[in-house]
Amino acid sequence: MNMAIQHQDFFYVNPEDVQKSHLILKDEEFHHAVHVHRKQINQIIWAVNGRGLAYECLVTDIKKDALVAKILNMYHNLSEPAFKLHLGFALIKGSKIDWLIEKGTEVGVSAFLPFISSRTEINVTSTKIQRWQRLTLSAMKQCGRSWKPKIEDPQHFEKLCKNFTGEVKLIAHEAEEQFSLKKYLARYNSKNVPQSGIILIGPEGGFTDQEIMLAISCGFQPISLGSRRLRSETAAVVGAALLLSEMESFIRNNS
Repeated sequence: MNMAIQHQDFFYVNPEDVQKSHLILKDEEFHHAVHVHRKQINQIIWAVNGRGLAYECLVTDIKKDALVAKILNMYHNLSEPAFKLHLGFALIKGSKIDWLIEKGTEVGVSAFLPFISSRTEINVTSTKIQRWQRLTLSAMKQCGRSWKPKIEDPQHFEKLCKNFTGEVKLIAHEAEEQFSLKKYLARYNSKNVPQSGIILIGPEGGFTDQEIMLAISCGFQPISLGSRRLRSETAAVVGAALLLSEMESFIRNNS
């Protein structure tokens, strides 16, 4: 991201509130822009629609409950990684998933796939999923991304393993001490560059042997995330950041 853009405040604009030449901020985004950030007429603002578009705009009117801005420039996939990463994680208790969702969005995760495993500790309510959706929106604006990550409904581990169709399929496993991301990527070359993938992170107690064998039978490769034992939510963010970093370097060097 351009340094000048990187230091801007971003607001969310509903795609339905974007016209050909202007956009409108309403409700909470209007409040943040006008009453928190004190935006005024003739000032520049930045907005993202959560579907891959970012807008550089000039404020032209501030009404009682809406801010109107002229679109000066439009950018596609601003701050988005070239590799589309799905992060599969076992449901864990407390507010740990909130942190996982927020930080995962910041590092570039494209979709979150919570799953139910043998050692899953909690059930998920619609209220929790709604909170996660708000967290992805807030984190998207904070880091200047233009896509809002998807959050899938929780599914059983077996179903996730059997149905995922991306090229890269990894499962973090503490018993796997030798196989690293770099070794895994050695199977690809400039004529075979993967565009999407997933990494699976288990619960606090880890995956069972049966779950690891199931994942392998579905084409997943167990990998190590290092020599230290990590909490589930930490492993999720570390795994996502490592995989995205490796994949972006690989794509850049082989495109």
